[in-house]
Amino acid sequence: MSRWHLANRAHVGAAAELIVAAEFALSGYRVFRPLVDDRGVDLLVDLGSGRHLLVQVKSVRGAGYVYMRKSGFSLDNYRALALLVFPADADHPELFLIPASVWRNPIPPFVDRDYVEKKSDPEYGIAVNKQWRRQLAEWRVMPGERLPVTLPVE
Repeated sequence: MSRWHLANRAHVGAAAELIVAAEFALSGYRVFRPLVDDRGVDLLVDLGSGRHLLVQVKSVRGAGYVYMRKSGFSLDNYRALALLVFPADADHPELFLIPASVWRNPIPPFVDRDYVEKKSDPEYGIAVNKQWRRQLAEWRVMPGERLPVTLPVE
């Protein structure tokens, strides 16, 4: 059994933010954490030359669903989702850095839900199912690999 099965949801989420921040820092970027998480931004990454990346960090243990409220996750070119998957069949989490622009024309596993006249707020999400490794391969950051700056950052 992996260590992350012992931690509660909040602890896994906090660990995910720290892991992603460390990966950016180890890739040579300056990373800042907001004092208050009320804007859907967990990390601000200084890419240099006056460019920044706003990063929302989400984590999931095994299969599941993660989402971001549309009100806090605009589809700007300087925003991304860092998804950390803690798989049941591995000892280390897998990191995916996904530009927000993916949700402009979402295809599975990405979803765009408006919930018209319902209780839930509109959201963007990812259905992490048994095909997640194949579906998310394009955005995977391999262990030890420098985090990409090829996101369409303006």
